[in-house]
Amino acid sequence: MSSFTWIETIKTDIRRPSEGEFESLAYDVMACIFQVHNELGRLIAALRDWGTGLDLHLYESAISYIFGGEDAVLRDIEIIVDGVKIGEQRRG
Repeated sequence: MSSFTWIETIKTDIRRPSEGEFESLAYDVMACIFQVHNELGRLIAALRDWGTGLDLHLYESAISYIFGGEDAVLRDIEIIVDGVKIGEQRRG
């Protein structure tokens, strides 16, 4: 049985951040995580309050509103067939 070892060196401009840069980055990441956690908590509380028997459109509208409205959550998606763009569709 043969053993194969493959080592490749990739040159990049990546460097270790300074302590201050790391602290700032870590703070920003944690703030983002807390924001997501809070939004999910609000969403879960709303779903528990509403129950499960409502029309799907009501849930979609409420969730869209919570996350900033349709302009914030909907995106145009390209429709490509055989490498040719044939149109766009608005999708959330």
